[in-house]
Amino acid sequence: MSARFDDRSRDRPEPDGDNRRIGALIVLAVLVVAVIIFVVQNGKNARVNWLFFDRSSPLWVIIVVSIILGIILDRVGTFILRRRRDRRDR
Repeated sequence: MSARFDDRSRDRPEPDGDNRRIGALIVLAVLVVAVIIFVVQNGKNARVNWLFFDRSSPLWVIIVVSIILGIILDRVGTFILRRRRDRRDR
């Protein structure tokens, strides 16, 4: 019974490059629409006060900049931790 299942899985065609491209374009289109909706819904200005920094910007800009800064801090922190671990393991 399991051999029969294995035969069926081998006969299944592999997805070709065109199907992958179409899938990628669909995902990209959905992401673009989501970003447009996000920007339109978060277009109001918001004020940011941090230490000596005081600025008013559209809310979507503040959110995107915060996400980018979070990603950068994550990468830097990961780099530092890996470097310390590699030095310790030597």
